[in-house]
Amino acid sequence: MFKLQPDPTFEANVKVPLPGGETRTIRVEFVYLDETQYADLVSGMRDAPIDVFVGGLVSGWHTQDDADGRWHGMDVPFSKEALTQLRKAQPRALQAMVATWLHETKGLPLKN
Repeated sequence: MFKLQPDPTFEANVKVPLPGGETRTIRVEFVYLDETQYADLVSGMRDAPIDVFVGGLVSGWHTQDDADGRWHGMDVPFSKEALTQLRKAQPRALQAMVATWLHETKGLPLKN
């Protein structure tokens, strides 16, 4: 059944570009935000680092690989500290999470 009010969270695969041209697909749990909630998040994050912004969009990620090989788990549990580590070590992962959230909720195209 189609619901007027979406579930508060949803999962999606995020394709993370790696140095050298490879990608890894990770499974992420996102927070659903309506138009007003998203605008509030954006306006409150103008000077914040991307990991703080992503923390408003992401509520978790899988730490185990998919048994069928469709996606990979992350090697550390989800936390604010893990997001900060990701920003410092692999910022494109956070950019990919934002792009996936926008694609899943707003229909914006994902870049290849």
